[in-house]
Amino acid sequence: MKTSRKQRKMVCLRCEHTEFAPALGEVTQEFRGETLRVRTPVMRCTHCAWETLGPGQLDTLRVATADAYRVSHG
Repeated sequence: MKTSRKQRKMVCLRCEHTEFAPALGEVTQEFRGETLRVRTPVMRCTHCAWETLGPGQLDTLRVATADAYRVSHG
């Protein structure tokens, strides 16, 4: 039995604001024992600038993390 899912609003964990805008952010990732700084699309709170991953952005982060590792290791 399928149930319909309502699209949930994102809520900022810092200020509880509910408006976000797409942005390019820098995320710290652990990958194969290394800490990497990765530039990736994020959602940024329009009130306090807190950043989080939005719907569909996790796969992009995974690819960017693997790419950053490959670049650092030739």
